[in-house]
Order: sequence, then structure tokens, then C-alpha cells
Amino acid sequence: MSKIAFIIDIRRQNMIEHLMYKALFELSADRAEFLSRLFSRPRQADARKDSSAVVLFAALRATDPDTEMFEDNLAAIKHRLIKEHGFPLTTDDERNLEYVFRAFFVGGPNLGYPGPNQTVRQGALRILPTYEELMTDTDEQGQPRSYLATEESFATLQQFEKNNLLVPLVGDFAGPKAIRSVGGYLKEHNTTVAAFYTSNVEQYLFMSTEDWKSFYTNVSTLPLDSKSVFIRPLINTGPGGYTASPQFRIGFRWDTLLFPIRELVTAFDAGTIQSYYDVIQMRN
Repeated sequence: MSKIAFIIDIRRQNMIEHLMYKALFELSADRAEFLSRLFSRPRQADARKDSSAVVLFAALRATDPDTEMFEDNLAAIKHRLIKEHGFPLTTDDERNLEYVFRAFFVGGPNLGYPGPNQTVRQGALRILPTYEELMTDTDEQGQPRSYLATEESFATLQQFEKNNLLVPLVGDFAGPKAIRSVGGYLKEHNTTVAAFYTSNVEQYLFMSTEDWKSFYTNVSTLPLDSKSVFIRPLINTGPGGYTASPQFRIGFRWDTLLFPIRELVTAFDAGTIQSYYDVIQMRN
């Protein structure tokens, strides 16, 4: 596991959500309590330490959300962040905190990208998974890998949060501060970037003639080695074919692929990167 993780997002609400998670990790003794608090649903008395995530979510779905629990948990989160940690949350921050937390309360385990009230018409293709599907999914060998898969996995991330090693930042990938500041911190601590998850941010940066160039210039300032990789989710269109297009078709699937960062920086410096499709051709 990485020594420290920085999460950079241009939306301040994303930082607030990660602080909400931090508080919930610190307040919860185990996975069952964490899920109970996250979704404001009563904890199942028979939840066991060796229960699978599938079992935990099945029990969760069998319970109804509790308004009093929601209010109590929201108050506990605010107290943890503001009073105990001393984070100076603004009125807007507190409003966004309640907005995000309420989404989990309303949406429950079925919460998805469209929001807490997502509906999918019968026969329609749903591109993105629900929260429960993410947490109960398995790898290609059928092994569960989410942080809720086992108590050990949960405890590892919980300790990471308690040690303040997951750091959410508000910043622009193409801006002059966020990425360079992280790079400066890593250099001061004599360490390198192991992985950089880009999500779909690069696709948006390529909509500007300059933003993608600024991003890769920022990346070139990071402390890298031969093992440093980008992690990118791409749509698999068939044998050997990948696309960044958001247009989905039946039979397509998401793949998560690794790309050497140093090779990208070298290609960018040489002027051979001109589009996002040039980027995704450089996979391992």
C-alpha cells in the first residue's frame, strides 16, 4: 500500500466528501458500523467479522433508513471534523456536507452516479455501477478487492485515514499549484510517485488547446522512476481496441490499464503527443 495518497479534484465538494469519509472511518469500530453510519440504517446484530461484503450489503438492504440516525450521524461527523480536528468548514462546506451525506441516506446501497434517485428503465444499458456493486465486485480471479471485502482491508484503510495519510486537495490538473505542490512535498520527503489515477480528467483537458499541455508540464515536475504509472479507465471495444469515447455500446466494457508516466513525459517533450488517442496508445 502507498505511504500517502493525495486526491486532487477541482470541485471543493469532493474534498468535503472525503472529509466525511475520514470522520466515518474514525467513528466506526468495524465494517458493519461504518455501513450503518454511512447509510443511516440500523446495524444488523448478527453481522460478523468474517461476513463477506455481499452478506453485509444484503443485511443493509433489508433495513430502512432512519431519520434520527441520519441527524445524529451528521452531528457526529461535524463534531469530529470541526471540534476535534479543527477544520475550518465554511457555511457552504457544512451545507455541502449535509447534501452529500443525505445522498447516501436517500440512495442507500443503490446509490449511483446519477444520484440518490437513479432509475434505470427495463432493458436499458447502465454504464456505471451502484455503490453496492462496486464494493462487492471481484477481480478476474473472482477475489473481492474492495476496502469493505474483509475486516483486514477495512482496518488498513481506516488506519490510513487515522494517520492523516489520505489528503484531499482542491486543485486544477492544469493549474500552477496543486500537482506541483504535491511534487514538492514528495521531493522534500525523498520519495517518488507510484501511481497517478487520472479518471477521465484528461479527456476534458484535451478540449482546450493549452490545458492538456499544462497538465503534462505539471506531471513532468513530479519525482518519478521507471515504475511510476498512470492508471486510466478505458472502454474496451473489442480485441486490442480501446477508446476514451463516453458513447457506450452493448458488448463494450471498462478496463483499467497502466501507462508508464516517464514514457509519456518523454513523448510529450518530443512533441509526439497531440491528442488523447496518442496518449492511450502508450499503455504497458
